[in-house]
Parts: sequence; structure tokens; C-alpha cells
Amino acid sequence: MIYLYVIWSTILTIFLYIFADRERVLYHFNNLWQVFWQPLPTLWFIYALAISFVLARVIRGISFTPIILIFSLLYFLADINISGNVGFTDKFIKLFPFFWIGLKLPEFISKSVSSAKNIFPLSFIIYFVLAWLGLRVPSTIFPLYFFCVSILGIYSVAGLSAYLTKFSIASILTSIGGATVYIYLMHRPALYYFEGFLKITDISFPGIVAFEVLIVIISCYLMGKYLRNVPVLKYTLSAPWVSPRVRVMK
Repeated sequence: MIYLYVIWSTILTIFLYIFADRERVLYHFNNLWQVFWQPLPTLWFIYALAISFVLARVIRGISFTPIILIFSLLYFLADINISGNVGFTDKFIKLFPFFWIGLKLPEFISKSVSSAKNIFPLSFIIYFVLAWLGLRVPSTIFPLYFFCVSILGIYSVAGLSAYLTKFSIASILTSIGGATVYIYLMHRPALYYFEGFLKITDISFPGIVAFEVLIVIISCYLMGKYLRNVPVLKYTLSAPWVSPRVRVMK
């Protein structure tokens, strides 16, 4: 994850910042090291995952409950802002508890998904109502409220995913899911240049945002498949020391 983060931080700096601000090329390269303490907005999640793996490795011998309690307390110290416009440390504090739950409670999660697929329509309704009410929740209890509602949202999405497995569309979603990391890494430059194309060609119609998302997902998926099978370029999506047998995207 760190490897991917560094590689794509460099790629995004070149293709988004330098191309858009060619008079400050040296400035952007001189500030490239800042990605280690001030991640790029579109790549912070990859960096947070990498740190989560390292932290989980260090504390793997500790039982589930103490870590959850510690991060529950940290939730009240962090800036839990639903806009997402917060610092990296605050984002990491929000993320890690869910990572820890997934790591430590796989059997419980498996059973929860089995039950969720039967009631996900109801759980989604409850989730959206609670999410809307969250705008009016006092700041003193909002961190805990945010955590609980987020769990319900994850539960609902997991239930929907389990339900969809009985349809033929599941194979398509599985392929896209297997390429999620690559789509995430490439989506920002793809979206940037596609929006530029639409602006130049003056193309606009109702639902264009959904169209943009669809095109970006498909293009990033296809580009990921291409890069994975090209010598040298494949190392933009996988570290050289990783075995070729370890593949997410087929």
C-alpha cells in the first residue's frame, strides 16, 4: 500500500498539478515529500489503509475490546466532520475502528451479512433517516452517533451485496470490486481529463454526472487490466517484489 501510495502520489502530482500549473513545476516537486504528513486529498485512503495494516500488525496480540474503547474515546477528540474536510489524523481515527472490526471479528461479520441480506431494505431506510437526523445531533454526542450510524450503513450495503449475488449482475460487480483499488488510484486523473473533454466539447445533458462516474469506472477498470499485463507499467499497480501470483484483478 505504501508503494502504491508513493507511486500514485507522484503520478497525480505530475498529471494534475504540474500539467495544470506548469510555471510552478519545481515547487510541486519540492513539496512532493509532504505527501507523508499531508496526503493528497484523493489518495489519503490508500495511505490510511497502509498505516492501518502496520498498526494492526503491531497491536495484533491485543484483544478486540481495549482497542475499540481507545478509538471510541479518540472519536471524541477528533474532528468528526461529515463533509470530510478534516485533517488526515482525524480521517485515520475515523477509519481504523472499522478496519479493526473487520480484522478481529470475521465470523461475526459473516453471520451479520447473512442476516443483513434479508432485511437490508428496512436497514437502509433506518440508516437514511438516522443520517438525515444526524444534521441535528448535538456535537457532544455526534462522534458516537456517527460511528453507530456508519456501522448500520455498512451493514446495509453488505446485505445488499449478499442479496445481489443471486443475480447475473453479481459477476460484473465482482470484477469491479476486484479492481476497486486500481479504480480508486486512477479515478482522479481520469475524471479530471474527461471533465476537461466535456467542457471543451460543450457536452451537457441531464444525468451527466452519473454518466461521468460510469465512464470513469469502466475506463479505470480497462486501464488497470491493461497495465497489469504490460512489462514495467505493471509496476504502477504492484510492487516489483510482490509475487505475480498475488493478483487482485484478473
